[in-house]
Amino acid sequence: MIDKQRSVINDDWKTLFDDILHGCAEDLRRDPSDFGALVRGVTVYMVVIEGMLALTAARFMIRSLKERGWFPGFTAGFTAVNRDESRHVGFGVKFLADAIKDDPANAKIVEATLKEALPVAPLVFVPPWVEDPYNFQTPFYHSSEIFEYAAKSLSKKLAAMGLDPAMLATA
Repeated sequence: MIDKQRSVINDDWKTLFDDILHGCAEDLRRDPSDFGALVRGVTVYMVVIEGMLALTAARFMIRSLKERGWFPGFTAGFTAVNRDESRHVGFGVKFLADAIKDDPANAKIVEATLKEALPVAPLVFVPPWVEDPYNFQTPFYHSSEIFEYAAKSLSKKLAAMGLDPAMLATA
């Protein structure tokens, strides 16, 4: 199925999902007892992919549909799914907060993982035909709104983990 969508998937999507996320899963598959690999995997999947990207995309999709009065049944169902997704993310944030509290070295793993993932993660939103990946218009929103919301969302999650969101400035 994904192979049929490759024409609309950009290189940053491939880096995040095919390389970084796949690498996390492989590391855990090879050694399920590696707690550092688990911290890295939770950071990539539950904080970056679910918490920053999926929840941001869902927010803008739901808002667009509600503003236009389109597909009310789908919108109600997708809103419920998004609430459930928020709970998954909350679990990941709590897991990482506890891991950092138990061993401050885990904060370094989270930070290193974010520095690896953040240069490409927000760019998965960019359609491959866009000329400027930092400044483009979607049919409903400007890219700056999407990027700003995703960054604020991530900052809140970092603060909840006990980390300084200012670390994002160097990511």
